Amino acid sequence: GHAPGQLAMLLRLPETGPVLLTSDAISRPAEIDEKFAGSMDEAAAIKSAARLMALAEAENAFIIYGHDPQQWDEIKKAPHTYI
Repeated sequence: GHAPGQLAMLLRLPETGPVLLTSDAISRPAEIDEKFAGSMDEAAAIKSAARLMALAEAENAFIIYGHDPQQWDEIKKAPHTYI
């Protein structure tokens, strides 16, 4: 995908509920429509993103993308937390 060995993490928080941290696996939602152009392995990135989005849907997870400037204003930042 984006880079070999890229990780994402699903957190199941007691109050917030499921949160999917996509890291660079999906750095911003537009990457999905852009078909991960410029990734080391675009086909693997598309497949990984599909798996992550299916997981997010199945878990009804809040997704925090790795580098989405549009999402930045909407997410909590220290000292506020997701719990």
